[in-house]
Amino acid sequence: MSAPMSKDEALEKWEHYTDTAIRRAGLSVEKQMDGLVAAGATEDSLKKFWLEVKHFSWPGTFGQSPWEMAASLGASLEARDLGQAFRTVGMQYVEPFRAAVARQRDAGVVSAIGDLSRASAIDLLDEWFGVGCYDEQDDEAVRDKVLAAYRAGQVDGLAVIDNH
Repeated sequence: MSAPMSKDEALEKWEHYTDTAIRRAGLSVEKQMDGLVAAGATEDSLKKFWLEVKHFSWPGTFGQSPWEMAASLGASLEARDLGQAFRTVGMQYVEPFRAAVARQRDAGVVSAIGDLSRASAIDLLDEWFGVGCYDEQDDEAVRDKVLAAYRAGQVDGLAVIDNH
């Protein structure tokens, strides 16, 4: 088994999750979650982060960790995975984080739809709704139909990204 990570090593490895990096000060929980997602956070990476840093203490800053938000969320995710032992401590962060992930995924899908060629958009519409259902000549009108189908929940955004 390898030696535990030092504080300096942890700070270097997880610097992108610090409150400073996600610009936590004065922001709403939703904006803080957007910052974590933009920094590459996933539920799995936050749980790994938490397991690697939870043993540290920070007496030099009166107990203030450089990762208050990420640590709270990581601890919440770990606690949730404990099953019956789970308590709702920190759940105030889990749902906003999931919403931030969804917003980022949605932005990617909307961007991919905007970049679709007319032919690709028609191919997707034909695949989803039957060949020949849409035969628009205007590129923007075809992309608008793909976007409307996505927004209505009729199609999976990952299919759009895969065809992008």
